[in-house]
Amino acid sequence: MKKDQDGRNPLHHAVIKVSVEVVRKLPDGCPESPLEVTVQRENLFHLAVKNRVSASDELLSELFGGKYTEYPLNLADKEGNTVLHWASVREQIRIIRFLNALLRRECCQLNWAYTFGSSSG
Repeated sequence: MKKDQDGRNPLHHAVIKVSVEVVRKLPDGCPESPLEVTVQRENLFHLAVKNRVSASDELLSELFGGKYTEYPLNLADKEGNTVLHWASVREQIRIIRFLNALLRRECCQLNWAYTFGSSSG
């Protein structure tokens, strides 16, 4: 799949622009697209949180509640930060609660002990 200079594919751009329909349909034609990361090692979840997608948005429900939940949320970006770290720094309490609920359902493992911006943990 074609990427821009930042390594973002069309699915990444759909997440940034909160295009729910594209997020729903694009992986059907390009199943590898949800697994791709940017040059900063950001995945779909990093981009959603960094672009302040609201926990009440349909897009977030699609990302976390649909076919993407098996994707590792612990993936650290180039700076060593996970989705949870970005949500914490940006004080996105609803996202943090959403991630906590996922953890309680045991569908994924989240790294709660990591220090934001630290490469040593």
